[in-house]
Amino acid sequence: MKNFIPLQEIADEIDLGSSGATVYLNLKTGKTVYVSDMSMTEEEKEAAIAEEGGEGNLIALPHVESHEGYRWMAEFTSTVTDARLSGMLDVALNGRGAFRRFRDVLQGFPQEREGWSDFKSAKLLALAREWARENKIPLAEKPIKHSE
Repeated sequence: MKNFIPLQEIADEIDLGSSGATVYLNLKTGKTVYVSDMSMTEEEKEAAIAEEGGEGNLIALPHVESHEGYRWMAEFTSTVTDARLSGMLDVALNGRGAFRRFRDVLQGFPQEREGWSDFKSAKLLALAREWARENKIPLAEKPIKHSE
């Protein structure tokens, strides 16, 4: 494995993951591998894993379950000081489609949209650090500059 895996890369991969796919880290190469439950047959999944040297070379990254993402949105909403926006976000979080409505409300508030992005990024970075610590994966806190 590469000496250190960039923390931001792991956080980005966690953010892109879903309950319909598993993102693996190849422990030898430090690269990520996507295995989709929805668009890949069992044979394709097995081939993708075999191509990376088998399951012994791979470790699954966590993914953010929808209830956890919802909790993050609710936690962020509680930090919003603009009473009107806070109320709009509270309403957006009720019922089906909460994720889309939450994003839609923030579209009209660029500063708070950026605040949400920073808030979510901090949560993803913390999740990546915890996962790496538990799995003894060495992380680089700052992006690694690749020389050409």
